[in-house]
Amino acid sequence: PLVTIMTTMFNTTLFTYFNQYPIIPITIISFNIFSFIPLLSLLFICQIAPLHSNCRYILCMWALGYSLMYFLNFSIAILDLKNESGFMPLSMNEPAIRLKIYELHIMSTEFSACFEIVLSTERIIAIIRPRRYHFSGFAFKSLFALTIFLVRYHYFFSF
Repeated sequence: PLVTIMTTMFNTTLFTYFNQYPIIPITIISFNIFSFIPLLSLLFICQIAPLHSNCRYILCMWALGYSLMYFLNFSIAILDLKNESGFMPLSMNEPAIRLKIYELHIMSTEFSACFEIVLSTERIIAIIRPRRYHFSGFAFKSLFALTIFLVRYHYFFSF
């Protein structure tokens, strides 16, 4: 059944149209370029705003994870533009590097989602004990270890 669905999809007028004209890759590239603007703004604001060092680190790691995700989307769109069989991929393995880029994309998405949870947890701790949190130092070792753990975890479970 899946083969007939795929064959039917490839034979549609809409697929043929998008395969002949680079509408989808150019749209993806455009959206990803514009998506970098708020992320770069966030990274800049994080550096100049009076944030606790832990919060600054977590926000920056979250933004860098999303930046990687946007860059990988951009890379997939470039692959689609250079695709010899048209501008729409016929499979996840065309070309072979596409699947690796998708795996990295999933890893960066999971990484960013975990840092959203870490940020929420950090904010809860700051609310429960504001004075103690405010006067605490930068938990570099803990946050760096958490970052390494999350990268390794998502690398091993995403691939």
